[in-house]
Amino acid sequence: MTTGTPELHVGIDYSLTSPAITECLGEWKYENVKHYCIVQTDKQLEKWHSAPNIRVSKYPKYNTEMQRYCQLADWTVNSIVKFNNRPKTVFIEDYAYAATGRVFTIGENMAILKYFLTDWGIRYQMVPPTVIKKYASGKGNANKELMHDSFMSDTRRNLSEEFQTKHDKNPVSDIVDSYWVCKYGYEHGTNT
Repeated sequence: MTTGTPELHVGIDYSLTSPAITECLGEWKYENVKHYCIVQTDKQLEKWHSAPNIRVSKYPKYNTEMQRYCQLADWTVNSIVKFNNRPKTVFIEDYAYAATGRVFTIGENMAILKYFLTDWGIRYQMVPPTVIKKYASGKGNANKELMHDSFMSDTRRNLSEEFQTKHDKNPVSDIVDSYWVCKYGYEHGTNT
């Protein structure tokens, strides 16, 4: 990183189906924020393609679970590493420990992301979902609606209305979560 280059702050809401990234270059204001997300269908890709400050990618094709994990981690790293700047630390929403289902698959997917970040020399800090929810809304058990309302209040942007979809659907809820992870990292993180 060259002297005078603004610091890059990154927050990730990582998942198997719809990961999202928010970055802020320099001072925290929404004009400096960019979102990255993955969508499942061509229809979603077309709908979200022209969104200001949102870069949308189509979900990668894969033949094995390991190939899937590697492609998602590669997409993440390629989204956040810039030619002349990269984050010193990225902030990632931690596992929801009460979650059920494919927990081992989710863990394997996250492990590959951590490996890719480490291989690029990028540190990561995990932040519990309850901490992010409390930071964003004042309630550690905030639902998706409250998180979206807090996002609208903070950014003056209604993604649900803008893209005619519900606040709890992908990629809206993922972008909202990654936004709050990024802002939390900006305000509370140690990026040294």
